[in-house]
Amino acid sequence: MGHNTDMPVKVNRPMQWFLIAMVAILAMAYLVQLASPLRINTDSYRLLSMSVSAYQGQGYLVDGQPDQFPPAYPWLIKTMLHLGMANSHTLVALNLLSLAVGLLVLFQWTSEALSRLWRWVVLVFVLSSWVLVKHVTIPLTDTVFLGMSILAVHWMCLFCRSKGRCKWGWYVAALVMSSVALMCRTTGVALFPVLGMCLLIHPEHDRLINLFLRHRSKLIVGLIVLAVAVYYPLNLLIQSQWFKSQFMESSSYFQNFIVSVQRHGLLLHMLHNFKFRLIEMGEIFCNVPWTRLPGLLPVFYAAGVLMWLLLICGFFVLL
Repeated sequence: MGHNTDMPVKVNRPMQWFLIAMVAILAMAYLVQLASPLRINTDSYRLLSMSVSAYQGQGYLVDGQPDQFPPAYPWLIKTMLHLGMANSHTLVALNLLSLAVGLLVLFQWTSEALSRLWRWVVLVFVLSSWVLVKHVTIPLTDTVFLGMSILAVHWMCLFCRSKGRCKWGWYVAALVMSSVALMCRTTGVALFPVLGMCLLIHPEHDRLINLFLRHRSKLIVGLIVLAVAVYYPLNLLIQSQWFKSQFMESSSYFQNFIVSVQRHGLLLHMLHNFKFRLIEMGEIFCNVPWTRLPGLLPVFYAAGVLMWLLLICGFFVLL
C-alpha cells in the first residue's frame, strides 16, 4: 500500500522540476524585456498623448480632442513624467509588476484547487500566452488591468470566506480596486455585478435576505433607502466628463454599439460579437493568432467552443 502511494510522487517529481525550470526560464525571458524599447500602436499612442497633454496642463486630450479612454493610466504616466521616471524601462516594469500580481493570485487559487504539478502547468500555460508576450512591452492598460481585476476578484473571494466585521475590510478593498480598475479600463464595469453577487451569496447574509423576503415592507423601505443613497453619487457620475466621454461622445464604444445595433439589428450584432469571442478563446487555447493560420479557422472555432464549455463547467464547480 505504501509503495502505491509513493509511486505518483516519484513519477511526477521530475516533471514538476521540469515545469518549475520552465517557469523560471519564462520569467527571465520576461525580465529581459526591461531593456527592450516600447512597441507603440494606435491605442498606446492615444494613451501616451493623453498623458503628455495632461502633463502640459491641457487636460487628457489626443491631438487636442477629448478621448474616451479612462484617465487612470494616463494619470499614472503623467505622475511618472513629473517625477522624471516615464521611460521605456519603468513602463515595461509596470506591466511586469501587474503581471506578477496576477500570477501570484492565480498561483494561490491553483494551489487550493489543483495538485502541485498542475499549478505549475497553469503558470507555464499562462506565461507562454502570446497575448501576454505581445502586451508586456506595449504601454497599454491590458496588463495593468489584469493585475487590478484579478486582485479585486481575489479580495471578493476573501470577503466571501471571512466572517464578522473583518469581512468588510476585504469588501471595501475589493470595491476600491474595482473602481480603480474601472478608471483604468471601461470593461472594469463587469466587476460590479460580481461585488453585488458577493453580498447576496455570503453565508452570513442568508438570514438577512430571508428576513427581507418575509417582510416585504422592510424590503421596500430598504430599496428606497438604497435608491436615495445611490441617487446623488450616480447623478454626479452622469454629469462628469468621464461619463460623457464613455457614453455620449460619438466616437465612444457605447455609441458605436448603438449604431451597430441600429444598422444590423440586436440579434445579428450579438451573433457577430459571439463569433469574435469564440475566435479569441480559440486563439488563447491554441496559443496563436488565427491570422497566422487563416486556413485553420474552423479549428479556432472548435477550440473556442471547448474553452467556453470548460469555463461554464468551472463556474458550476465553483458554485
